[in-house]
Amino acid sequence: MQILPDRLLYPPDLMPPVSKEQCDRLLLWAVNEQRASDIDFISDDPVWIQVDGQWFLCTELALSMAELNFLVESFAGGAQQLGRIQGGKSVDFAYVLKVREGFIRFRVNVTNTNKGPHIVMRALPQDLPLLEKMMLEPKLLGALYPPNGLIVVSGVMGSGKSTFLAAVLRKAIIEKGRQVLTLEEPIEFDFTTIPYEQRSAPICQSGITQHITSWADGVRTMTRRKAEIVLVGEARDRETLEAMLGTVETGVTAYCTVHAMDVPQTVTRIVNVFDEQEKSAISATLKASLRLIIHQRLVPRIRTEHDIKAGVPGRIALREFLEFDEGVRRKLYRTAYGDLIPTIRDMVTKLGQPLVYDAEIKHKAGLISDETLEAIQHEQKSASETI
Repeated sequence: MQILPDRLLYPPDLMPPVSKEQCDRLLLWAVNEQRASDIDFISDDPVWIQVDGQWFLCTELALSMAELNFLVESFAGGAQQLGRIQGGKSVDFAYVLKVREGFIRFRVNVTNTNKGPHIVMRALPQDLPLLEKMMLEPKLLGALYPPNGLIVVSGVMGSGKSTFLAAVLRKAIIEKGRQVLTLEEPIEFDFTTIPYEQRSAPICQSGITQHITSWADGVRTMTRRKAEIVLVGEARDRETLEAMLGTVETGVTAYCTVHAMDVPQTVTRIVNVFDEQEKSAISATLKASLRLIIHQRLVPRIRTEHDIKAGVPGRIALREFLEFDEGVRRKLYRTAYGDLIPTIRDMVTKLGQPLVYDAEIKHKAGLISDETLEAIQHEQKSASETI
């Protein structure tokens, strides 16, 4: 049986030719009224929005390739970016939509396809997230701010990694008295919205290509500017991973996000980006630098009618983590690369928190369903059996 996509129709609908102003109003409706996390524009399709992990069509009108090209120029600020996209370059940038109460920020990616540009807009929270509202375990909270080393937050796309780190850095800016510098592509959360009277030390943010020519140049400025806490955005390729590791070697506390399926695979995900002859040295650097890995996953949340009316999100975070203290690092240093995943998985179970443990706690509290818990349990069992 064919499953038809659900619809959450934008009341006025779009009218050809589609203008930037029409799309701005649609974006406001999607974010403010529907709590959409993502808005997708694809040629010959109506506009898609994602709410609590579920996709909906939200317009009757399908956009043409010409209209999408126009939107790329409008959102990105000119024809130059469109030319780069049509030349095969995927482009990331921030789009700021001014509203009466201030502004709404979007993280935007545009990639060329067989049907023209694919525009993906991720809505960022208008207020900086609060760590105090994230129900963190005391052990995890106590490991978030080491004097130096690397903290990695991993997860799949859309799992709240950047939001989690924004809450961590907000607390650091207000309470820790250490200068915070960020390298991002693009800048996602604007920490300068924290009034300077509330900051305990300076905060400066730089966008790669927008403010600094490259990740390598950004890392070189860190020691000159006396960086103490550093955010290296999303470490997704060799260039950003080299920047991340280079930053840590300057003696700072560095934070980054990585796409990975659990804590053990986060380590191998980083190392596997490099050539075979480099893996041994990279692995040694990583083992010495790591202080904490947190894996986060968003799963469906059980909500009452009251919760829905109150705007309680439809997904809740499950977390797996391992603190890499001196004993853990010493053991890993003696562990061969091929044995890293089973060794770290065993450490997560004995010394950290497996994902299934957090799932069991949330299930007992009535926050997630039997089906969600069973899926996590099955995944954990399958991973253990492959060791």
